[in-house]
Amino acid sequence: MAAERKHAAEHGAKDKLVAELVKRSEFEVPEALVERQIGRSSGARVARLGGAGHESGRHQENGFERLPRGQREQALQDRKASLLLDKIAEEEKSKSAMRKSMGRSIRSPNSQNRRRKQSGLV
Repeated sequence: MAAERKHAAEHGAKDKLVAELVKRSEFEVPEALVERQIGRSSGARVARLGGAGHESGRHQENGFERLPRGQREQALQDRKASLLLDKIAEEEKSKSAMRKSMGRSIRSPNSQNRRRKQSGLV
């Protein structure tokens, strides 16, 4: 029970952080990405309701076909968050690779002297 609360708190904190990042980052998201996100969200919701014993045809009669319009803003925020997190991950990966590369090319003088002594060059 405590682990579930801790996980929920961590998840909530991450969601708030991502929401703030999205709020501070203004950029255009291609409409096709937003529409794809709407489709995924709607499809998942219909599948969950279908799994709960509801008929999908009945949902369309009840206005389910209009659901994507109401979800557009959430889909836009979700796609922005995804794009931002992908960019951050890409930057971190690039920085990590650069640090590893620099670490291999820049050796400490002590390690260089040890190699020279071992090879008999000193």
